[in-house]
Amino acid sequence: MATDLEGIFLPEIWIAFAEATGIPELRLTTRDVADYDALMKMRLTILAHHKLRIHDIQSVIAGMDLLPGAAAFLEWVRPLLR
Repeated sequence: MATDLEGIFLPEIWIAFAEATGIPELRLTTRDVADYDALMKMRLTILAHHKLRIHDIQSVIAGMDLLPGAAAFLEWVRPLLR
């Protein structure tokens, strides 16, 4: 089984990071910028400009809660995938 993490089990990480940092440009996703390479280069430029590092993103992720129903679904599906 494969699934997407963001929007399925967790809220969108980049949107949460944008809210935590107050940098609205980080709210952009592939819905806004279809070229993934261009989107990531833009994000890296913004991170460098604001001197943000991976640990800053990880701190936001660590504070995120699962979306409603995510934990129950994982508990239900785990035995089926063993």
